[in-house]
Amino acid sequence: MDQYQIGRAFNTPIHQISEFLYIGSRAGAEDRRYLFQLNIKHILVILPYYSKPPFPNDFNYLFIQLTDDPEEDLLSILPEALRFIHSAIVNHENVLVHCNAGVSRSGATVIAYLMASRHIHFEKALSIVQSIRPCVLPNEGFQMQLKSQSPFMLSQLI
Repeated sequence: MDQYQIGRAFNTPIHQISEFLYIGSRAGAEDRRYLFQLNIKHILVILPYYSKPPFPNDFNYLFIQLTDDPEEDLLSILPEALRFIHSAIVNHENVLVHCNAGVSRSGATVIAYLMASRHIHFEKALSIVQSIRPCVLPNEGFQMQLKSQSPFMLSQLI
């Protein structure tokens, strides 16, 4: 992956990872017209502080408080996060997963969802996500936590 691709991806607010599943930045999540164009119905917000949803009447939100710190317990938020994502997808509705930049927290969560839903290991899920949004790179702590999980164990969460 070259720096140009990473930079371009970083400046793209939202990417579609698979049918119904999107990842992006806070900037993308605050662009109402763009969200409507993508037919987003559900938004998973992963930030270190509660942020009032900008469009509470237009989208179904789930807010999860998590910092982008390698010491944070990513695994503790996955049951709720993965169920939220899965519920949207099985109902054929688009869901956006976002953190601040769409790199670490949302990346780790989307990777976990792919691991669970496709029964694949961390490296394969990371490769899939980075092939679409090259700037995704969960912090080392999140990576270690996800590597320690079997896809089967994660699939039990959805």
